Amino acid sequence: MTGNGTITADSGHSTCGSDAGHPTGVTFTNQTGQTINVAASGSTQTTLTNAAHMSSASDDSCQGATFTIPVSLSGHSS
Repeated sequence: MTGNGTITADSGHSTCGSDAGHPTGVTFTNQTGQTINVAASGSTQTTLTNAAHMSSASDDSCQGATFTIPVSLSGHSS
């Protein structure tokens, strides 16, 4: 699982991350070696502990925002 794009704040916090003067301060740490079982034609949810982080560099306009963190997944069948 790797980060794949710009991390953005919800539309109610449009100033957050809008330019270099309003950084989100949010980062995603790529996740490797995960074992996530998904049944054939199924779906699942999982928690990635400590995968997302918000630094103290975040602009005040980001308070209370919900962030979208785009990722790419790869896997294989066993």
